[in-house]
Amino acid sequence: VKPWGAMVAAVTIENPDFTPKVLSRLASVPAGLLIVAMIWIVRKIVLTAVGTDNADGDPFVRPNIRRLRILAVLLIVMPVVDLWSQIAEAELVSRSLPKDLAAYSFDGSSMFTFFGVGILVMVLAEVFKIGVRLREDVEGLV
Repeated sequence: VKPWGAMVAAVTIENPDFTPKVLSRLASVPAGLLIVAMIWIVRKIVLTAVGTDNADGDPFVRPNIRRLRILAVLLIVMPVVDLWSQIAEAELVSRSLPKDLAAYSFDGSSMFTFFGVGILVMVLAEVFKIGVRLREDVEGLV
């Protein structure tokens, strides 16, 4: 373990076998994939709201309801994945420390923020659902 910049430590593994490689991937890849998925979903929602060359902008469409629900679930799951990543990182660090020394810290401060934002996005999905239904009712009257 070597000190490195603003981080507490950097772990250098000499000749890693299967377990440190897996722990290293579990510490960073799942959260990154969730963030990329969230960015992709928000991009699709923005494209329907702004419009493209082929279609006018219309945010109140059924696919956006599904996208918002998926985004809400991803936001709610994000703290669980972050905990998983922190546990993998702690295990990776503890394998490089002497046996009588243990180091583990858990930062759950962002957990409730993600839960709250996820619930708000779920409420927004229900608002979009009502908006789509109202639009279909109005189009049926005209």
